Amino acid sequence: MKLLLLTGATGFLGGAVLDKLLDNCNNINLLLLVRAPTPQAGLERIKENMRKFNVCEERLHALTNDNILPGDLNNPEAFLMDPRIDEVTHVINCAAIASFGNNPFIWNVNVTGTLAFARRMAKVAGLKRFLHVGTAMSCTPHTGSLVKEESASSE
Repeated sequence: MKLLLLTGATGFLGGAVLDKLLDNCNNINLLLLVRAPTPQAGLERIKENMRKFNVCEERLHALTNDNILPGDLNNPEAFLMDPRIDEVTHVINCAAIASFGNNPFIWNVNVTGTLAFARRMAKVAGLKRFLHVGTAMSCTPHTGSLVKEESASSE
């Protein structure tokens, strides 16, 4: 059975993705990376966010502490050794600091932590797909900063 790891599910975009997954993916097990000290606290954050999407309580009861991977891309070493990581077949990475403000953690989360996460997932033998969702700001806020798909990556 597939194990899909979703990050960012307490945010707007990740929450919308989780809403659709709960509706349409009965044959997929979910693992949700959530900034929380415990699985129970993470589950409550997920449920609180999903209620904003008007997800019915019955669907929310299908999620348990076993679906939660407590962690933070600001400190990926704290969760990347979880043994469930090695069972993941698919990743949808929606986690990011999307604020235009001067957040001191933006580089650690959006670049360093995400890169460490991607490198760890690249070592998972059964991983079939890693989908990274980013913002237009990834290309810099300057006009004319179009990045083509065939552009070479520095990493």
